[in-house]
Amino acid sequence: MREITKLIVGAFLTMTIELIVLRLEKVKDERLWLSLPMNLFTNMLFNSILSFIDIAWLSIFMSVVGEILVFLVEWGLFQLMKKDSKNWWHSFSANLASLTIGSLLVYILFLFV
Repeated sequence: MREITKLIVGAFLTMTIELIVLRLEKVKDERLWLSLPMNLFTNMLFNSILSFIDIAWLSIFMSVVGEILVFLVEWGLFQLMKKDSKNWWHSFSANLASLTIGSLLVYILFLFV
């Protein structure tokens, strides 16, 4: 049950943080709304895979590889929606923010639960 709660909280935090970052970057078109289902899918898939890894170094390695893959997938989907030279930045900054802020918040939340 704890793992499912972490997945749901993580997905909600990721979508919220990335939506805020994209709004701050003045993204107002279909990419903004594409980010919600895209983040739900990539976050749930990525974190589901990570939940099966019990080895610390492998988990860290897979987290780095996974974040790079998520960035590339989201950047590619943004490019399909609208060709824009800033798409790489939108994807990178949103993912970096959700990774750092989300990880910190999840750590704090589950430290006390």
